Amino acid sequence: MLFAQSYDPETVALLQQVLEDACIRASARAPLNEGIRTMLASAVLEGARLGLRERDELLRFALRAIPSFREREAQF
Repeated sequence: MLFAQSYDPETVALLQQVLEDACIRASARAPLNEGIRTMLASAVLEGARLGLRERDELLRFALRAIPSFREREAQF
């Protein structure tokens, strides 16, 4: 069962910025569509639910939702 979680305005602003940044980075590799945006939004929220609050950490977490980003990360 999923429970709603609320965030303070500062955290909401951070999550929105991370989502926007993730969409920009993802669109550099492939056309951005609603499915990719939804996947990234879900990953940002999951990261926040797990306690991630640093911008770069959240961004990396969200981008790993896209297979090509995971594959590239695994190569290093």
